[in-house]
Amino acid sequence: MITHFKQIRLKLEQSLETINKEEHDKLFAAKKSLVLIRDCCRQLSTLRVQCDFKTKEDEIYFFKELKCYYYSLLYYNQDIIEIHAGLPNGSQDLKVNFLKECLNKLHDHFINNKFLYTYYRIGSNENDHQYFSVIPKHDTKFDDQGRRMFCEDEFSCTYDYLFSRVISNDKLEKYLHREIMKLEETEMQPQVTAMLQRSKLEWTESKAALVELLYALYTSNCINNGKVDIKELVSSAKYIFPNMEISDHYRIFIK
Repeated sequence: MITHFKQIRLKLEQSLETINKEEHDKLFAAKKSLVLIRDCCRQLSTLRVQCDFKTKEDEIYFFKELKCYYYSLLYYNQDIIEIHAGLPNGSQDLKVNFLKECLNKLHDHFINNKFLYTYYRIGSNENDHQYFSVIPKHDTKFDDQGRRMFCEDEFSCTYDYLFSRVISNDKLEKYLHREIMKLEETEMQPQVTAMLQRSKLEWTESKAALVELLYALYTSNCINNGKVDIKELVSSAKYIFPNMEISDHYRIFIK
C-alpha cells in the first residue's frame, strides 16, 4: 500500500513541476495545481478506507509524509490563489504592505502553534507515535488553525490538518519574502539605475579580491552591528563598482 502511495506522490510532484515550468502566471498555475492535488487527496482517502496498515511505521508514514504532504500543497495553493486574487491594484508600496499583512497572519499562527513549527523545522520524530497515529471516530483532533474539533472519519490523526498547515505556512513565508523583495527591487530600480550611471568608480583588482573584502566586512560585524546578510553586501557592491557583476560569490570564496 505504501509503495503505491509513494508512486502517486512521485507522479504528482512531476506534474506540479511541469505546471510551474510551463505556466508563468502564478494564479493560473496554482489553479491548475489545485485540481491535481484535490484528486490525489480523494485517492488517498479512498485507498485508506480500503487498506489496513501493516506496521506502526507505515501508519506514521501515511499521515506524516503523505497525507500532510498533500494537504500542505492543498493549503499552499489555496493561499497563493487567495493572495494573488486579493493583491490590490496601485503602487508597489500598496502591494508590499498587503503582502506584509499576509506575513503577519503567518506570524500569528506561528506564535499560537510554536511547538509544532519547531517540531517540523528541526525534523523531530520523537512524538510521531502520538501525533501521527489513527484516532477513533469522534475523538478529539485539531483543525488547521489549532482549534479542537471532533474526528468525523477513520482518515484522521491528531495533528494531520494542523501539521499540514505548518508545512504550508513555512513554504508560504519564504514565497512572500521573495515576492516582497521583487516588488521592492522594482520600486528601487530607477534610483539604482541613476546610482549606477553616476558612479565613476571601478574595481581594478580581481573579482576574488573584492569577494574576500566583502566577506571580511561581513565577518567583522562592522556594518549594521553585524545584522547584515552577505547577499546584501554583494548586491550593494555593484552600486559602488558598476563594472563588477558578482553572481557566484560562494563559489569564488571557496576557491
